[in-house]
Amino acid sequence: MFKIQKIEDVAKTTEFRQAMYRERLNVAKRLAGDTKAEARKSVLQCVLCFYTATLSGQAFCDYKCVCCGAEGSHPNTNVPVLCDACATEKMLCKQCGAEREFHSGKINDRKSRSK
Repeated sequence: MFKIQKIEDVAKTTEFRQAMYRERLNVAKRLAGDTKAEARKSVLQCVLCFYTATLSGQAFCDYKCVCCGAEGSHPNTNVPVLCDACATEKMLCKQCGAEREFHSGKINDRKSRSK
């Protein structure tokens, strides 16, 4: 059965949800606008990885590229899945491995990348 909350609880919950709503709208605007496209491309990331916040621990972590097996070190626990060379050559997001420009409809020929 639904329990009626105190008006203070409703006000706090509403305030929190409004802030969350505004933040999500801001994220949507950043994703759609891609206003920092050059910076995003320079770090080899797709729009989602570049513009959305992630939680990570502060520790140097080793990782292995899922494409070529090269080993690398990353300054936090949110390690990439690809090395710079593979992300550049295959035009993939270094962080998640997706097409870097998927948001623009520019999908690469997957057959040429699988070599």
